[in-house]
Amino acid sequence: MTVDDAIDRFSAPSSRDYKIQILRPFGVYSRRSYSSTITLPIGQAYLAGMLEGAGYDVGIIDAIGEDLEGVRVSPDGRYRIQGLSSEKIIARIDQDTDVLGISLMFSQEWPPQRDLITEIRSVFPNLTIVVGGEHATALPEHVLKTCPAIDYLVRGEGELTFLELVSALTNAEEPTNVAGVYSLDKSGTLISSGLSRRIADVDNIPRPAWHLLNVEDYFVGNWTMGISFGRNMPILATRGCPYQCTFCSNPFMWTTRYLMRDPSSVVDEIEDLMQTYDVKSIDFADLTAIVKKEWILEYCDELHRRSINVIWQLPSGTRAEALEDETLTAIR
Repeated sequence: MTVDDAIDRFSAPSSRDYKIQILRPFGVYSRRSYSSTITLPIGQAYLAGMLEGAGYDVGIIDAIGEDLEGVRVSPDGRYRIQGLSSEKIIARIDQDTDVLGISLMFSQEWPPQRDLITEIRSVFPNLTIVVGGEHATALPEHVLKTCPAIDYLVRGEGELTFLELVSALTNAEEPTNVAGVYSLDKSGTLISSGLSRRIADVDNIPRPAWHLLNVEDYFVGNWTMGISFGRNMPILATRGCPYQCTFCSNPFMWTTRYLMRDPSSVVDEIEDLMQTYDVKSIDFADLTAIVKKEWILEYCDELHRRSINVIWQLPSGTRAEALEDETLTAIR
């Protein structure tokens, strides 16, 4: 199924308003950490962009971005927390919200984020809570069984699956029939439908809904995962990774299917970010951005052809064996 087909098929019903909020929870770090790698939440922005494209009323609660300076030691003194407190996050949840999607990225964050979800459930007993992300994908049964407050879990690439799940909930259809959706039945048995279907036509994915976030706040504090140039924003040129490094969650989250956007589409997005947000640097958030030599050469040629003067960097890194003379010369 293409992105356009999915948006058409799973679009919001005209009969009623259906409100979705997407939450990036507070960050959790070692008590002895002296810095944190904070960047704009591109995953949540992509989810919101897909839902908006299908006509849903959607908002983002960026618990980190809404209190970037709010760093504190946990009550037990074991770790640091950055972002809004649980009480303030709960206050940001709209009483009319039907579905709350929560991103669970890193396993060290799970215990306090699990407590947050439990608190949210106690305040909003009728809210449908859906979780996704790297941690949820890696340990779906553990997440669901250790946090009964969660209704559904999306395993793998989220945009199409979350959209289809929201559509099923909206139309009173069975959510567990959606590929990539996990839950527990009344006896506590895991109901599994496998990984989410990968999006093949990546050039048609709606762009991140940056307008739903306080982008300027990240510029003021020079928050970025790369080298800061004052106005950095992330971008994705590819999805997945063809490699199977033992330390990486990629095979569980994305499989090894590697998909590249059209280089001209990527450069179009860079130009839009420069015009809309006066961006000075682009941070590629790809798992590994340089795999196919022809792609990076075409991308560099497109930047040169349009005379685009912008810094771009690969803070997530890339494969050293993909870098040879012609590629490095083009990049330089």
